[in-house]
Amino acid sequence: MCEFDWSVAAAWVQAIGSIAAILVAIWLGERNARQSRELVERERRRQADIVASTISTKLHLLGVELNKKAHFASVIANQVHAGSVPQLDDTAMRKLFLLDQLPTFGDLRSHFTLFDRDTGILANTTWDVVEGYNPMIESAITVHRAMGSGDQSLIGLCTTVVERMQYIQGLCSDTESRLEEVHELDRDDPAGAP
Repeated sequence: MCEFDWSVAAAWVQAIGSIAAILVAIWLGERNARQSRELVERERRRQADIVASTISTKLHLLGVELNKKAHFASVIANQVHAGSVPQLDDTAMRKLFLLDQLPTFGDLRSHFTLFDRDTGILANTTWDVVEGYNPMIESAITVHRAMGSGDQSLIGLCTTVVERMQYIQGLCSDTESRLEEVHELDRDDPAGAP
């Protein structure tokens, strides 16, 4: 009969225990790394949802402003067509036709990187178009004044303003809808918002 060697058995138990300890350490490390990644991703999504909600609200408010100003521009154009030409100085035109919401919206642009690729591109494009509106209308007002401020020039200015505002309003609405969809923002139920 073979004699059992306890020193060999102890070496085997120690080797198996060491391997088991290494496997447990690897498993724990992977689990902790996965949990850390999930925590970071949840925080990134939370921040993106907050920014998306803020931008969506600002786009909605900008859309309201655009709608009101486009209406006033249409009313002025209709008055000119009817033969009643309103007297508008440069200050009144700027107040009527230029956007007021721009400075607060621009502060959020650096946060667009939190969005997925398509939503980030859409938000950036919308901002680029919105940002270019006031300089374009300033130029149109200057051209209107240079042309002598006649009826046709005023109608042309009003038409330009209305067309541009309607385009921007559509773009803002599309971006707002996309942000609400992607980030599951529910405008009708603020209590259910994430």
